[in-house]
Amino acid sequence: MLEQNQNIKRTTNTSVNNITDNVNNVQNNDKSLEQSLANLQDRWTEEIRMLNEKLKNLNTLDELLTYVYSKRQDAVDLYYGTYKVLAAQTRDYKVKAAALYNNIKAGKNGLRYSNENSISLQIEANLYNEKANLDLLTNFTNFMKDTIQTIDNIIYGINSKIKIYEMINGLKF
Repeated sequence: MLEQNQNIKRTTNTSVNNITDNVNNVQNNDKSLEQSLANLQDRWTEEIRMLNEKLKNLNTLDELLTYVYSKRQDAVDLYYGTYKVLAAQTRDYKVKAAALYNNIKAGKNGLRYSNENSISLQIEANLYNEKANLDLLTNFTNFMKDTIQTIDNIIYGINSKIKIYEMINGLKF
């Protein structure tokens, strides 16, 4: 069991590192970050399905509870690791946007824009790829937050199922 938990921990750290690498290398392949996040979402969706299937069997509830807690921790690690990447990318985006704003406002590109809305549109157009990555990372962090909530609901379901069986059978587990 300890070895399995260590393998899970390595997988989670690898996932966050892959996200970081894909964000840093996104100029080479715009689809790599999107594909990595989609693969992770698929993997976590399958994990939730598997946990729900295991919940049906009363005999495995003890080991399921331990397994669910370790999966929850993996999800939390991935959520906060991804959120850390998102924060760094947001900071970089804002720095680039501010520099572009100053260059455009000063007229360094040879053009004068009539209002702030025009400048904002130019900034958005220039930083489209960075903004798309921010949107992908935000979507994924929201997905992981919801996944953690689902795991919490499964934990509550396990405890409720045990209590129902205790009441029906007059047993204590």
